[in-house]
Amino acid sequence: MRNVLITLLVIGGVVMYLNDLTPAEFVNKYVTPAYEALTDRDIYPTR
Repeated sequence: MRNVLITLLVIGGVVMYLNDLTPAEFVNKYVTPAYEALTDRDIYPTR
């Protein structure tokens, strides 16, 4: 699990560097949409 977190941190740093993003811009552009896509799924469907 630790290796996965380190890998994600490195990938995030590379993406930020290549796209000239600040940490806030990175979160707004990549992390927030991914989080919303994962949490917007209807886990408990209504009838």
